[in-house]
Amino acid sequence: MVDNITLDLELDCGGQITEHYQAVWGSVSFWLDGVLTPCIGTVGLIGNLLSIAVFSTRQMRKFTFNYLLLALAVFDLIFIVCAIPVHSIPSLNLDSLNELTGTRGFGLIYRYFLYPFTTVAYSGGVYMTVTITIERFVAVCRPHSYRESLVHTSPGIRALKYVLPVIVFSLVLNIPKFLEIEVHFVNGSSQYTLSEIRRNPNFIWWYTHSLIIHPFLTTTVVPIILLCVLNIKIYRGILKARINVHNSNNHGELNLAVVFVTLCSLFILSHSLRIYLAVRAVIEAPITSACMDSHKSYLPPIHLVCLEATSNLLILTNSSCNIFVYCTCSTHFKMFFHKLCLTHDHTLSSDSLRRHQTTNVSQLLGQNNLALLNGAKSGPDGGQNQPLILLQRSSGASAFSIRSQSWNKVGETDLDETVEILECVEMKSLRPRSAEGNRFQDTDLNDPDCGVTSPQLV
Repeated sequence: MVDNITLDLELDCGGQITEHYQAVWGSVSFWLDGVLTPCIGTVGLIGNLLSIAVFSTRQMRKFTFNYLLLALAVFDLIFIVCAIPVHSIPSLNLDSLNELTGTRGFGLIYRYFLYPFTTVAYSGGVYMTVTITIERFVAVCRPHSYRESLVHTSPGIRALKYVLPVIVFSLVLNIPKFLEIEVHFVNGSSQYTLSEIRRNPNFIWWYTHSLIIHPFLTTTVVPIILLCVLNIKIYRGILKARINVHNSNNHGELNLAVVFVTLCSLFILSHSLRIYLAVRAVIEAPITSACMDSHKSYLPPIHLVCLEATSNLLILTNSSCNIFVYCTCSTHFKMFFHKLCLTHDHTLSSDSLRRHQTTNVSQLLGQNNLALLNGAKSGPDGGQNQPLILLQRSSGASAFSIRSQSWNKVGETDLDETVEILECVEMKSLRPRSAEGNRFQDTDLNDPDCGVTSPQLV
């Protein structure tokens, strides 16, 4: 503990709250926390719910990467659900909201869920971002080791090995958040105060200096360094693999890596202000501790308070915008997002649904990648139709089609099966076994993530 402070007058503890201080903070808090936070948060809630719906589909759950993105969307969703009432309700100061926060039920929810899980979910989102970066690093820069791991365990089990440590670590590091506040019920209204342990001088000293470890190191410095180093290696791996793409079959892993490098870039950009504030907090920790020990109070400068609100908004924005990255950079996500929307559009007939699916897949994948066609093909029984997939490469390779596993008439079942094959085609780079070979490499499609039989060249 800081003892024997002889130059007490030199401590800048902020003094008292002035009218100017209160007016500036009231205006900034109203617009950033009260207006923009719920608006951006609402977009984030919808976006993360849609992401969860897409990543939860059977086809998307064939890949470990998608499981991890699903977990990230869940952490972001919990963070937004908690952050909106924690930051917005006090800033708006509306009578109806004040009545809500004064109820016993809301008080218990705030103390045991909203307040602590804002930090828990934020930590989980940071660690999931780092975890997915590690998974992408192995997939791009250690492809042989990554493929060997696919053989021994299912995508769900592999994802659990990543997600469970993140959950445990996020909860353990934020245990003090569950002890910080108390809710007292006086005259039928809830009153929120710092807990007795939070006001204890020894706890204050420990808590202030622990900021150097958490969150400064645990959710700021170490994750950012890891993200920068690993993403540089991933980017170099992408460039190297693209040069040798004709001799490689990890084209799909490169596409996923591009998506995640974009996510990480936005993550680092949105957390840059928080890094600055964390460094300031660590540098000024002795002063803060001395002020609390000597004056029992510390008032931070108004510009730091405003920057803190801005940082919170940037972090919320980052948790809300991932779906736009998926829709912009991931053909795989767009394909199944459209498929999910069309499946739930009850106004479409089955024939119309099939035409829309075919058109959307063709438009999404483009002429130089993959196009899904409905083609007539005579089967063993003489005259049934089947869907064809036409693959045309920008390198000028010959077009070829994938036969359906059955000769049934084109319908929703056949189309779903074809889209499954298309998914695996996009995720894996298909190449003939040899120049004169008539089958694809078994490892391209016959792996735990793609449950279809290798198709014949036609």
